[in-house]
Amino acid sequence: MRMLALAVLALLLASCARQSTAEQLVNRLYENDPARKNIGREISGYSFTGIAGENPSWRIIGKPVIYETFFVDCPGCVEMIQHYTQLYREHPGEFEVVLLDIKESDSEEYILSLKERLDAPDWLWVPYSAEVRRFMDDFKVLAPDTTYLVDREREVVYADSLLANERVTEALLKVI
Repeated sequence: MRMLALAVLALLLASCARQSTAEQLVNRLYENDPARKNIGREISGYSFTGIAGENPSWRIIGKPVIYETFFVDCPGCVEMIQHYTQLYREHPGEFEVVLLDIKESDSEEYILSLKERLDAPDWLWVPYSAEVRRFMDDFKVLAPDTTYLVDREREVVYADSLLANERVTEALLKVI
């Protein structure tokens, strides 16, 4: 019996060590994330047009904004959109989200079907365009699910190209 208890304890300790190593790896990836080079830059001068032809730039004035790149068939992107939807419902009107579709073949109807399927808010859902491409080039966006959080002054205070629910939530709560 004692040997069994020791074996279980050894397995638990090994599992904790692996988890700690995994957390260290994620932290190292985050610290070396190329998106983080944009912290301190200003996001301004873009004229994004949403799927309904809207350009409600007045909605983002004076509010923190999450700029998130995505495409409809990206599972991680869907997860982040669901996370932002939950945060938005917990903090209504305190921040905005601009979702930038980076997949040229995603139609406006396809994007709208995702929005409806997720019961997501009426954020600015932007289909791929020359303006999105310019943003991607300016900020060296290499992957979907890249997140930029800007404060009320439009300065990037958080950047990540990993799935980062906890980190982006923590950063957002500091600026709202």
